[in-house]
Amino acid sequence: MISCPAAELRLPGRSVQSISMALDLERIHKSARRVAKFVKRNPKRPTSGAVHRLRTSARHLENALVTLELESKRGIDALLRRLKKTHRLAGAVRDMDVLTGNALTIDGRGEQDCLVRLLEHLGAERSKRAGKLRAALAKRRRQARRSLERGLERVERVSERSRQNDDEASVHAAVARALQAKSALSHPGRLTRNNLHAYRLKVKELRDILRLSAEAADSALVPKLEEVKAAIGDWHDWVELSEIAAEVLDHGAACELSKRIAATRESKYRHALSLTQSLITHLLQPGPGLEAIAAIAEEKGPDVAH
Repeated sequence: MISCPAAELRLPGRSVQSISMALDLERIHKSARRVAKFVKRNPKRPTSGAVHRLRTSARHLENALVTLELESKRGIDALLRRLKKTHRLAGAVRDMDVLTGNALTIDGRGEQDCLVRLLEHLGAERSKRAGKLRAALAKRRRQARRSLERGLERVERVSERSRQNDDEASVHAAVARALQAKSALSHPGRLTRNNLHAYRLKVKELRDILRLSAEAADSALVPKLEEVKAAIGDWHDWVELSEIAAEVLDHGAACELSKRIAATRESKYRHALSLTQSLITHLLQPGPGLEAIAAIAEEKGPDVAH
């Protein structure tokens, strides 16, 4: 994962110290509260919305702790392991919710039996995955909540130090990793069905860096990164649904439902690829959304930028 302590890639003309003060502690606290609330309730049949909030909140906390380089601190390594597992298990449940929603949008005329069979399979798989999530969260709930508290305390101490100190090393790291992320996204080579989803992971990395800062999150780049991430993810969901349909349904090539899923999958691919190419052309070249990389480098001299 790309990481930097401050993660401000906007705001040209601002001092290094003011940049490092922009850590969005309230958003981090909000994520921790959501995780703690879900862990405390640990519902047997969690709603789609609750699972989605758990997944995104655990992911945001995990990213914040890694970005702030807290992995080696006492107790944080155990918290990170719990967050990663929670994020993975919640994601598995969320996948079934998304695929079920997609399946319900398909025109099932003439293929009602196939559609019902597909929905039943997705529902059964969702129940199985929700059970795994519930079992994992039931273990050491009290310790998990205490770990969250300690993690927040660590984040607040880092934020306080950033208010008091001009951390030149942190700025160097921020510049280097931001430029690394920008380079990877700006020059991905030829994007195809085989590597577009991997590109999405890089998009998420840069988005996560920016969103750690309340001010950087307002840049024009963040919503575009989110749009591309969502579009590629949407296409990938239809790829998964297509693969599941091929396993569950027994009509083979004659199944009209499978053909409709495949047609939607291809349409989603073309849309995602178009948005990605537009992002590369208009926002990932020198210009809008990346001014702060140059601004941070200018604060510390030309040696940082090379």
